[in-house]
Amino acid sequence: MRASLLTFMLACSATVAYAAGGFDSPEPHGVDRYTPNVYDAQGKFVGPLASASGVSGVFLTVNGALTFVPIIHSAKNFALGRLEAERSASQYQWSDAESEAFASADCAGNPVITQTGETEDNSVGRPSMLIRNGTDVTLYVAADTYSSLNIVNSARDLLQGTPGSCVGESPANFIDPAWPVESVYPITQHYPEPLRVGFGER
Repeated sequence: MRASLLTFMLACSATVAYAAGGFDSPEPHGVDRYTPNVYDAQGKFVGPLASASGVSGVFLTVNGALTFVPIIHSAKNFALGRLEAERSASQYQWSDAESEAFASADCAGNPVITQTGETEDNSVGRPSMLIRNGTDVTLYVAADTYSSLNIVNSARDLLQGTPGSCVGESPANFIDPAWPVESVYPITQHYPEPLRVGFGER
């Protein structure tokens, strides 16, 4: 009886150990098979899919600064506007900004990173923004400092990676908090589009 009980307990222990190892073990290189991950066009692992402030994306570290980088379904045909564009069901792209603002009067130099929206703070990690120029997307990461008010002197709209005309802005009228740029990261050189979301390795 005692031997039978011992055999039963060993069998249960082996089953639990196998289940724990089989279900929770990550893929090679630390990629978890049961967590949605983001991959680039070449199948390279970008990072686990994350959500911040109701937006999907990944966390990346650029020059020691952790920042959240959003993604959206790949889009084309912007003739009727950004919201009416045709969207892919399975492919993704980096979610670039619809406009960019500058401290200069002629849209020269790096853009400043502005905080927009009705919430007091809608960013996660170091504030950043994505700017598209044709097929190239660049990630701008804010400096580790307090934001400033009334520093924007010019701005321009962006449509499908095509910059619009530069428009002068009155700093007194542009009151969104803004940070200077510390790091410039050519994100599509490291992680080209289209992106893919999936489980485990490609």
